[in-house]
Amino acid sequence: MPEPLKSPDASGIADSGGVGIAWWSAGAGDRTLLIVPTWNFVDSRVTADLANDLRDELRVVWSMRAAAGAAAGPPPATRCSTTLTT
Repeated sequence: MPEPLKSPDASGIADSGGVGIAWWSAGAGDRTLLIVPTWNFVDSRVTADLANDLRDELRVVWSMRAAAGAAAGPPPATRCSTTLTT
């Protein structure tokens, strides 16, 4: 059974067009591995296990999906710069 995600070495909130994206980083290897959220395909415990296993060899960076706690959801429609019509 996968272990829970170990504590990160660094974390923060990145801003992308007014949307906050929570990120975590662990390890200090010469190469960096970005783990993208996979909640549609596999359980988050699988990516946590991957991050735990590789943090001794690589710098591992991963993010939390919007609305899952630390990350912000998308901006309200009034903040969007593009209007879609049908």
